[in-house]
Amino acid sequence: MLYVLFALLAVAAAAILAVPMLLRRGAAADRADHDVAIYRAQLLELAAERDAGTIGPAEAEAARIEVERRLLRAADRTAPAPRAELSPGNRKAVAAAVAVTVAVLAGLIYHAKGNPGLPDRPAVRAAEVPAEEASADELAVRMAAAMRARPNELRGWLMQGQLAGSVARYDLAVEAYENAARLEPGNLGHWQSLGLARVARDAGMVNPDARDAFGKALVLDPKDPMARYYLGLADFQDHNDRAAFDRWAALAAEAAPDAEYTELLKRGLKRAARRMGLPAPDVAATPAPPATTGPSAAQVEAAGDMSEGDRSAMIEGMVQRLADRLKDNPDDLDGWLRLGKAYAVLGRKEDAVRAFGQALRIDPSNPVAKEALAALKDG
Repeated sequence: MLYVLFALLAVAAAAILAVPMLLRRGAAADRADHDVAIYRAQLLELAAERDAGTIGPAEAEAARIEVERRLLRAADRTAPAPRAELSPGNRKAVAAAVAVTVAVLAGLIYHAKGNPGLPDRPAVRAAEVPAEEASADELAVRMAAAMRARPNELRGWLMQGQLAGSVARYDLAVEAYENAARLEPGNLGHWQSLGLARVARDAGMVNPDARDAFGKALVLDPKDPMARYYLGLADFQDHNDRAAFDRWAALAAEAAPDAEYTELLKRGLKRAARRMGLPAPDVAATPAPPATTGPSAAQVEAAGDMSEGDRSAMIEGMVQRLADRLKDNPDDLDGWLRLGKAYAVLGRKEDAVRAFGQALRIDPSNPVAKEALAALKDG
């Protein structure tokens, strides 16, 4: 009986080594896994927002249906693809050679070093559920334990992260992607996956450790839409509505018309605007928040039909509001350009020079600011 057990173990070990030679996951399947993780995190976020009352039941249900539709579509793309490095015949030959070699070596080593005369240990065997009978959750736990004994195997940690995420063991997924990021800190995908796992573990909340992961992703790619969205969500959950709106509005302005996250951005912008008491923005047309709109030179000149006192009060109020806003947003290039034009129309030359100077500090090659400063100096 003992020989039969060892033979089965040898066959299992050979299969573990041989099967990866026959199959591999393609880039499309890896991307599909990535999308599945995003959509699962989005479902958690929607549930949290519905429970918190920041999104209405009808809107939450419509959003849930759309995210689940995309989740199913992404799941259909996760099927493994055949390897392309070797021909089918060569792959089968290599796999067979590996399987036979492992089985033969196992038998020879046991015959030389083992002790077949030892009695069976039925209690131990009964306590260990065979892998083929174990649940997916149990397999994730076993794999995590095995990986802790091999902490520097990157591929194993990535497989552990995918397995743990698929069975909602987000604590184990976090551990896996933390190790992946430790081993390969320059890989954007590891930080994205770690951030998503932390968000899923915390039921949709972008807590400081998730924010840290997305922040590191943003350092690697300042344009990464996933990191920018979740950092905006972190701001929104912290009730820093202006920062969330600005992040999402900038991302919406750069997004392709068919980007998967466009609807998610629209909902986020709508909620942030509502909490700030602003009208819902049109993401496709004007993603910038209404509060950032300052007076243009044309608007200032159009006040010429008003009485002198009313015109002065209106202009000074508009200009002052824009100037006050720029104190909190000193890197708003368009805002400084508008302020400089308004000051120039009002005849406040020194203030206009300072405003255009701030614009050049942000963008030293800006042609509008350069031309305006040259005109002010000549005047």
